[in-house]
Amino acid sequence: MCEMIACGKALVSTNVSGATAMIREGLNGFILKERDPDLYANAVLKAMALPDAGKHSMEIAEKYTLQYLARDIGALWQPLKQ
Repeated sequence: MCEMIACGKALVSTNVSGATAMIREGLNGFILKERDPDLYANAVLKAMALPDAGKHSMEIAEKYTLQYLARDIGALWQPLKQ
C-alpha cells in the first residue's frame, strides 16, 4: 500500500493493518469487508475512475516520508529526540 500511495495511485484492500490509515474511502480507494473476487474487481474499476485519487494518495504518502521519520520515531525513542 505504501508503494501505491507513494506513486499517487488508488488502492483497494480488505481491512488489513494500515488500510484505514492509507485509504480515504471513496477518495483514493476502497476498503472491502469481504474477500470476494467480483467485489474486488468492481472496486478496482471504481477506484481507477476516482478523479482526485492521486492527489489524496500523495497527501497521505507525505506522512511516511523520511522528513517525518526521525520526528515520529523520536517521539517514541529518546535517543532520536530532536
